[in-house]
Amino acid sequence: MVEIPTSPVAVGRDAGGFFGEDAYLSPRHAVFRTQDGKIVVKDEASLNGVFYKILPNQPIEITSGTIFRIGQELILFEAIDQGATGPDDTARMGSPITGLWGRISLIIGKGRLGNSFPIGIDNVVLGRERGNILFPEDGYISGVHLRIHMEGGKVFLTDLGSSNGSYIKVAGEKELADGDFILMGTQLFRIQV
Repeated sequence: MVEIPTSPVAVGRDAGGFFGEDAYLSPRHAVFRTQDGKIVVKDEASLNGVFYKILPNQPIEITSGTIFRIGQELILFEAIDQGATGPDDTARMGSPITGLWGRISLIIGKGRLGNSFPIGIDNVVLGRERGNILFPEDGYISGVHLRIHMEGGKVFLTDLGSSNGSYIKVAGEKELADGDFILMGTQLFRIQV
């Protein structure tokens, strides 16, 4: 347990203790602080990011560029431009994208993407055993883990009651509530206010 006093607390390998043994934590990975009686976490430009756990069966809106984690997989969501023309109305060349509204790509290193999967149906399910996109080798992903869907022109992630949860990368700062979980490196933190 790490108490957050009124002054900010940095977490990372430089903090020593069990943090010092986690090679996936940056030396100064994140800072926790209190603000108006609430706890806020700020990613300190860490290499591997700070992730918060989403609640099961509660859709959360995402936008192009959102990074999320299920099991040991880091995944980037990108909206697909529906074939917009250039500034002078010139059509762009490339493969047809009719019906596609997004894609997810596996992140395999800093600035490096692996396999990509186009999304063109309203409801895409990720899992280890069942769904549209499968990760059979990742034992930390549930049989049916997460759903990506579009509703009213917005894109949502929904954890489908997975055993190990689904996590979204913090972009900048995130206000935390009692009971929230934060994942940094191999460390999982539960927030108690």
